[in-house]
Amino acid sequence: MAIIRTARSASRAALMALALAAGIGWHGPALAQTKIAALVNGTPILSSEVSERQGFIRLTKRKTISTRQALDSLVDEQLLLQEAKKRGLTISEADVDERFTAIATNMKLSTDQLGQALAQGGASSRTFKSNIRNQLIQRKLLPALVKAKSAVSEQQIAAAMMERKQKGESRSYRFVLQQMVFVVPAGSSPAYAAQRKNEAEAFRKRVNSCEAAVAGARGMRDVAAKPQVIRLSAQLSSSMRDQMGGMSPGQTMPVQQSESGMEFVVLCDKKDAPDDSALRNEIQNELAGKASEDEGDRLLADLKKKALIQYR
Repeated sequence: MAIIRTARSASRAALMALALAAGIGWHGPALAQTKIAALVNGTPILSSEVSERQGFIRLTKRKTISTRQALDSLVDEQLLLQEAKKRGLTISEADVDERFTAIATNMKLSTDQLGQALAQGGASSRTFKSNIRNQLIQRKLLPALVKAKSAVSEQQIAAAMMERKQKGESRSYRFVLQQMVFVVPAGSSPAYAAQRKNEAEAFRKRVNSCEAAVAGARGMRDVAAKPQVIRLSAQLSSSMRDQMGGMSPGQTMPVQQSESGMEFVVLCDKKDAPDDSALRNEIQNELAGKASEDEGDRLLADLKKKALIQYR
């Protein structure tokens, strides 16, 4: 199991799920009487923690995991926490509380309200804070495990670049992009947001160049043209890179909702970028990430061999 990953903050989908749980007042199943589910080098994992982990995954990732899967993930986390402690890597409660408060604030909730939303979804503040602590520990533990970027050899990078070229995936472009924003103020009704999306979509269909988009926006209410930006293929997400690769200047991307409102991107210019440096950097980062995961998996496997894990 690849337990060590680059730590990420709670996703927008996770936050929305929690907010939804708070709004509809859905209650998860009542917890059974708490008992010890496992001992990891003498440290107990309680059955209530297992149930809450299942609720947390169901609420934030919209999927169901078995009791054993939840227990195994808690065992893995405990092993990593114990190893981090041996290496002198600790996370203070203040750091965890600060991150928990920041997430609640981002959702426009108090910490108590966030805790209630978690409880209504079958999880708890304890579970969420445990997840935060584990992510913060991983951030500290990963650099101590492997200097992945320097560990990737030039031969590995060259081989991967050659494979991309043989598959025809290596063509790189230099894009000039214009982002158009139909502002939707925070707190607006869903009906108003839908109206703005329709307005943005109607405007997008009339656009045939970046100049036309900027000129048209001048006469419209609460419509902004952001400064043009230059992006190389390797700097874009794979889906956006694929879409942009098949577009011509003057064409537009679909309307998307953002924190500012309804947005779409106009392709102003597109040229071949013969420089392989962006592709090389992308491949190096991919290989480095894989090296980190592999090293983390090896560490976890080694810890399991040495650990005394007792399932009850």
